[in-house]
Amino acid sequence: MSNLQRLAVGNGKKTLSRKARSRQASAANSRATSPAPNSSRQASRTRTPRTSSPAPNTSPAEYDDSFSDHGILSDRTGSDDELSELGENFRLVDVIGDLLDKSTKRQNTHLRRLNLQKYINLKIAVAEDDSDGALDFELVDALLQTVKTQPSEEETELALHALSLTRISSSVELPYHDISKSLKRTISDSTSPAVKASAIGTLSSFVFYADISNDEIEDFLTYMMEIIASDGDSINAWNEADPVCAALQEYGFLLTRLDDFEEDSQEAVESILDQLSSSHPEILTTAAHTIALLYEMMYRAPTESEMMRSGSMIKQYDAYRRTDEIEAKLEDIIKWTSRYVPAKRLRSSVRKTMTDVLVSIRNPGFGPGYQTFEGQRSGRTHRQDEWTTSRSMGTYGGAEYIVVDHGRNDRSIIQLDSWRKLIRYQHLTRVLKGGFPQHYRHNQMIFETLPAGKTDKGQSRAMKQDFIAKQTAKRALKGLTNNKGGF
Repeated sequence: MSNLQRLAVGNGKKTLSRKARSRQASAANSRATSPAPNSSRQASRTRTPRTSSPAPNTSPAEYDDSFSDHGILSDRTGSDDELSELGENFRLVDVIGDLLDKSTKRQNTHLRRLNLQKYINLKIAVAEDDSDGALDFELVDALLQTVKTQPSEEETELALHALSLTRISSSVELPYHDISKSLKRTISDSTSPAVKASAIGTLSSFVFYADISNDEIEDFLTYMMEIIASDGDSINAWNEADPVCAALQEYGFLLTRLDDFEEDSQEAVESILDQLSSSHPEILTTAAHTIALLYEMMYRAPTESEMMRSGSMIKQYDAYRRTDEIEAKLEDIIKWTSRYVPAKRLRSSVRKTMTDVLVSIRNPGFGPGYQTFEGQRSGRTHRQDEWTTSRSMGTYGGAEYIVVDHGRNDRSIIQLDSWRKLIRYQHLTRVLKGGFPQHYRHNQMIFETLPAGKTDKGQSRAMKQDFIAKQTAKRALKGLTNNKGGF
């Protein structure tokens, strides 16, 4: 499992795409012969950009809750107090027993949903469980059977969420290929856009943590790109926002397992660029995040000698031949956000995301939150500051960071200073929701997916004081700006 985790977080040997490996293998023969002119890449098919809209069954309140700066979905698992109470009153192994009980399957729908919700709440709240890893195989079979029969949309979504939680917390290697085939059938055959979207996210969790080759990862990326480029038509969900948004999110998440994407980058950016014409705000922001990741991947950190000469990131290839086209599109969205986003309450968030991406594309090495002007700061705290997310932006800003408190002045600082880290964090919070701190403390697989350094009490206090000082300066500046008398 340690080798698998090393591959997942990209700390080991550099991972190359299939085409890049093929190019390297033929390099020696190419040098021995006269160079042949490069064959031109087939032109991608042209199509009229289609706009996406929120799912028809999504209420305005639910839609608002499901959209944020981080793309974190709304928490369906209850409050932290409720999660804590569940952890005290139930044992996970007993809940699994209820899910596997054949008599339960013949009971009413409400009771089946209740058992699934109970399992999800416990998995989120308790990172260290007392269940036997061998039970995971039986549980996965039972959950897949529920997904296959699809008794109701809600029950199917709960089963898919339970599958994702089982994968990212299991200590055993689950049968990836069988699960993948079953989930792909659900993605293609289900009549519910919400179920398709959930199945895409679940499949992504299994792919990311499976001990599979880069070729298989690229097959998954191709599968996701077909959904994106066809606006969902390839899975019988044409112009449905939820599946397309899920495909964009998981395409970016799986892309973080690769280090080289030179051969496929042009086509990927071109297809994703079409999604920047969507009227769905989450599709807009997710597409922008993925483009930023593709541009980030075309650079590498300099060596010591290179650092002395230039001190900047080293460009390896061009992510897209028409960067000016992307910049113009982002500037247009920033300037005319009302034309792209009908919901007024979401426009400022979309503008901010587009500005982050634009600055990142123009300034190699700048990750999320680096802006050339004084930006807003936002914080979200759970359980007495155990989990704090703060954004600090000054001149060329500072990246967002998360503080996970381990107790006794021992804290992990997760600095989301790259698009790779942010996209991984978004996937983890979509699955774990409010249980991210617990799993980060006790689930080694989660910790290695998003590694962070420990800080002592003095460093944590210094970060807090710096944040307060910047807030105070911003308020003072705002007060001077609002002072009509001026100087």
